[in-house]
Amino acid sequence: CPMSRKLISFSLYGSGPLYLQGALRNVYLATLIYPGWSVRLYVSQEIDESLVRQLSDAGAEVVRKERRGEIDGMFWRLLPAADASFDAVIIRDVDSRLTHREALAVEEDLEAHKPSDDLLSLDGMDEATAYALASRGIATRDDLAEMAVDEISDVEGMGDERAATLIMAARQHWFA
Repeated sequence: CPMSRKLISFSLYGSGPLYLQGALRNVYLATLIYPGWSVRLYVSQEIDESLVRQLSDAGAEVVRKERRGEIDGMFWRLLPAADASFDAVIIRDVDSRLTHREALAVEEDLEAHKPSDDLLSLDGMDEATAYALASRGIATRDDLAEMAVDEISDVEGMGDERAATLIMAARQHWFA
């Protein structure tokens, strides 16, 4: 996506130095290892304001959360996975450092799920739909041409009629 929104999401709660230092270290590492990606930390109320300021100053988006139990904090980092406005989300532990090796694997996976030019240029195709199809392994015009309506009609914004129209457009070159 040209205006791609990519996010690395963490939860930070409790008072363990491994986690507190790890959060700050990962924010710094993200700028080096994942250029163009945003970092979001969901931070519990017991985290000191000076650390929150350091995280924010280092470029992280900090979202304050209230702990309601012993383990709820670990799940906050999953929240962006349900946000369709992101093209990619990495969900990480703050005590595990980001690495170049991981970034290469992530980039390789994202490249594998990119739509081809022939799919993007298909009559009636928009970028969001092309990327949604590619994320399901339908990355080329021929991949789409081989689909049945019920296999893609559940893609967001698709429906049966649009699915049929796009499939027929993808098959057009078979009859040219």
